[in-house]
Amino acid sequence: MSKFTLLALFCISLGARASVLFEPYGGVGSGTLGVETTEYADSGAINGLMYGGRVGLLWQHFLIVAGEYQALSGKEKLGSKSSTVDWDQNTTFATLGFQAPMGFRMMGSYAPTSTVNAGGMSYKGSAYKLTLGWCLLSEVAINADYTIYNFTDYGLNGTHGKISDTYKKFSYSAAMVSLSFPLTFMHFGGGSQHKSGGDGDSEAPNTTRMNTY
Repeated sequence: MSKFTLLALFCISLGARASVLFEPYGGVGSGTLGVETTEYADSGAINGLMYGGRVGLLWQHFLIVAGEYQALSGKEKLGSKSSTVDWDQNTTFATLGFQAPMGFRMMGSYAPTSTVNAGGMSYKGSAYKLTLGWCLLSEVAINADYTIYNFTDYGLNGTHGKISDTYKKFSYSAAMVSLSFPLTFMHFGGGSQHKSGGDGDSEAPNTTRMNTY
């Protein structure tokens, strides 16, 4: 039997015991930004509210596979400037992780596209994220994220270009603490359930029920 067949059978087995995951979250985020050109160098901070959510599957009440949307709405403050500018950031991740019921959870995420609009400037690139958390209750979790962004393109007043053509250095990373609500529902798989009666066995009705971690 080929490795591909074994992998397919394993995935089918996992999929037979899965629940749909819907996990909205919200929290606060703080990022650090460093820029350098041939003429100047500057650094600063981005602070604001972060929010988003994950939608996917929870396999075997352990493995998380999900798509994730995350936004940051805050202010950018560079050290050389006295004023702040609005910072609006949107990122879509593919997320893979695991968790124990009522306990530790860890997820890794990759975003092929992340966009920022800040004071007339726009940036576009990719991102990597690590999430560590703890399930406080069956449907409540606290999480800490750390994300590294790799912006490759910029735009200003209709002009677009590569960041590497203008900046010698452009680094941005952000940390976030959030409260999330990992809800699971539409449990499927796991075989038929039976109950014993006085006149024999009968099959329990197949119903959809709420499930929690």
